[in-house]
Amino acid sequence: YQRRVHGAIHMYPAYINSLPNNKAGQFIKKITQFYLNAYKNIGFPYMPVHDPSPIMSMVRPQHFNSTLYNVTVFVSQYPEIVNGITVADRRNGPDSPPVVPTKNSVYALMKVDNDGFLQDYQHIISNLP
Repeated sequence: YQRRVHGAIHMYPAYINSLPNNKAGQFIKKITQFYLNAYKNIGFPYMPVHDPSPIMSMVRPQHFNSTLYNVTVFVSQYPEIVNGITVADRRNGPDSPPVVPTKNSVYALMKVDNDGFLQDYQHIISNLP
């Protein structure tokens, strides 16, 4: 069995429908229908999920692979060009010496274990009212 590890969480309609029928599960099913339909209309059979990722990275860090970068994160003056995108200047290349943490160091979550994330997400939702 090979787990899918990539840069985004993908929730398919079958997964959403498999969530429990408690209040939390019903709420998630209701609010995700808009996004599932919107992504389906542009050719995606799944919905990428961003909002729970930062929280899950704190409570279940084993699902994420992070990379340390010495970069400064700032808000762009040109949101029309980079709206919703985090840009890191990584021109130092893969053969550069290891990064020594500084006050500007940022751990970027570059890959996620999609299957492990979804399994834990469902377990967490199952234990809510």
